[in-house]
Amino acid sequence: MRSRIGHRTLVIMLSAALLAPSGLSAHAQPPSQETSAAAPAQQAVSVRIEQTNPTVSTSGALKADVVSELSSDAEYFEVRFRLKNADGRLLYQKTEVRHNVKAGVQTIRFSRQLQDLSLQQGRYPIEVRVLATGSQATEATSRMLVLDGTPPTVPVVIAMRLTCSPGVDPSGRFLADPAMYPAVRTEAEQLAEVVAAHPALKLSLAISPLMLEEWQRAADGYETSGPEGIKEFPESSPGATASRRVLDRVRTLLGGGRVTMLDVPYAEPDIAGLAAIDALDDLDGQWSMTDSVVKSALGSEVSSGTAFLGDDLPAEALPALERRGVSFAVLEAASVRSGNTTAGPGVYALGTSDVRALVYDSRPVRAAAEDSADDFYDVLFARATNAPPGEPLVLRYEIGPGTRDTFASFERSLDWLAELPWVTIVDATDAAGYQDPRQGTLVPQVPGRGAPAGYWTDVSAARSRATAVSAALGPDDPDARAALTAAYVAESLCWAGPDRKYALADRGRAFAASATRYVDDLFAAVTIGARDVTLSNRTGEVPVSVVNGTGKPLKLTLVTSAGRVTAGASPRPISLDAGENVLTIPVDMGSELTDTLNIRLTAGDLVIREATVHVQASYLDRLATLGMVFAFMVGLLWFIRRRVRAAGAGTMPEESSDE
Repeated sequence: MRSRIGHRTLVIMLSAALLAPSGLSAHAQPPSQETSAAAPAQQAVSVRIEQTNPTVSTSGALKADVVSELSSDAEYFEVRFRLKNADGRLLYQKTEVRHNVKAGVQTIRFSRQLQDLSLQQGRYPIEVRVLATGSQATEATSRMLVLDGTPPTVPVVIAMRLTCSPGVDPSGRFLADPAMYPAVRTEAEQLAEVVAAHPALKLSLAISPLMLEEWQRAADGYETSGPEGIKEFPESSPGATASRRVLDRVRTLLGGGRVTMLDVPYAEPDIAGLAAIDALDDLDGQWSMTDSVVKSALGSEVSSGTAFLGDDLPAEALPALERRGVSFAVLEAASVRSGNTTAGPGVYALGTSDVRALVYDSRPVRAAAEDSADDFYDVLFARATNAPPGEPLVLRYEIGPGTRDTFASFERSLDWLAELPWVTIVDATDAAGYQDPRQGTLVPQVPGRGAPAGYWTDVSAARSRATAVSAALGPDDPDARAALTAAYVAESLCWAGPDRKYALADRGRAFAASATRYVDDLFAAVTIGARDVTLSNRTGEVPVSVVNGTGKPLKLTLVTSAGRVTAGASPRPISLDAGENVLTIPVDMGSELTDTLNIRLTAGDLVIREATVHVQASYLDRLATLGMVFAFMVGLLWFIRRRVRAAGAGTMPEESSDE
């Protein structure tokens, strides 16, 4: 009887098994429960794959953790791991199952020796599928990077740009208390801490000298201008103290031998904008200011030989770089072409120029910002296995308000690089020693892209006037320097912001307007007093009164022209003392009775004042001349008449004949 009951029970169980589904549904439900049991909670699953080593050798071992995060408890939890060949052939598969798993992070490790798989160097896809009660299947992918031995060393250059946002107005006063806006100072101090925490790190730093100058200005005490008026802050104020501290940190940073400054023109100008207004020669003046600011603020010199000029570099700017002694410029790939295609990351010779392009790779930097180790290592792996041996790889980070990159992503990059024994970090100066550059050409840039309409027209007017006043007053005059500095600041790329949309264009325009207004007001005090002139002779001098009401001596150029008469040497440099100055312009009327003399005073290419003078010869002088001509004509007629009469009377002497 007992055996019959057992047999009947076994039949019932087998029948139930046949009637039940052969496996879990797509929802990964466990075996059916009592109807009174509560329905499983909605499950949210996230999955990531973490490999112990970013690369492995062909004789090494695969070690990967599948890290799953469950939002709810799961009665059934399954992880399937697959390793495939590049053509999709399955190399390895394993499935791990867990029951009654709690919500939270679940980590399952998969490992496999590779020696028997006869793998070659390359990328091997990894596929993971996770099933958990209450959710659909969740999939994740990765890849295993396999190296056949140790690859050639990959030099990596890390260039860091700290963005700038000028905080002073054209008068030199801060728009707000620097103590209230510590972001850029904090970033500089964070950078110093990161460098200190990574002893193997070498860094090429791009920081606007304009920003250093602002910190130095604030360190000595400063003024602010705002709705409440002008306020003074002594050197003991929090903003001044913080500015001194950040300058000290930067000095220490540069003095450690592991950080070099990239050569940045004073206000970090928008190079494409300069090209659009034919102002690339301003780079010489901006770099001259770089030298003085860096020397004053940091007590050091820029000597890296590598320039940071943003991402736009027209070929017309190369002569300015050569005059500066720049050997390399850090550029994005879109700025350089190799043959008929956009250049890849690397070192490029630019025709016959002495300047080379260091084209940076934005992919690893973006991967670090997105916390994607796979994408980061993929680029480095490709570099190690495909790029010319020894060619530097440049990574450029841009950190500041509104930027994508952060110090967290920067440090993440450093940690990932440290996992690659065949990577060595070098600075831009070391990269300059690479002897086998590729061939490239600079891509013509879009003039002033992103700037609002009319912006560069205003800047052009400002720099024209600033150059003029510098020529008139001399480059050492404080007011001339202030006008030129304002024009340089208006040219700054800092106004464009990280998105290059020129959100701060109005502040840049304020600097341009300041330079224009000062020069126009100064030269408005220069006037020309010239009256119509009657010369007593054919030649003479036209007196011109020039009143210099600026209170300063001026060096200008006198330009004269006339329609038919000859004026004196033109153009002619002149020096004007404060007050009235009388100039004379030599004139030769020739045979003309009257003409108009045009007079212009210029400074550089700027016309300051114009005047016209009506010049005529004296009537008495002209009558005397006419009288002399008349007398000559009468005498000539009398002589001719006499000869004619003599011939008619036969008294003309005959010519001798040899016959």
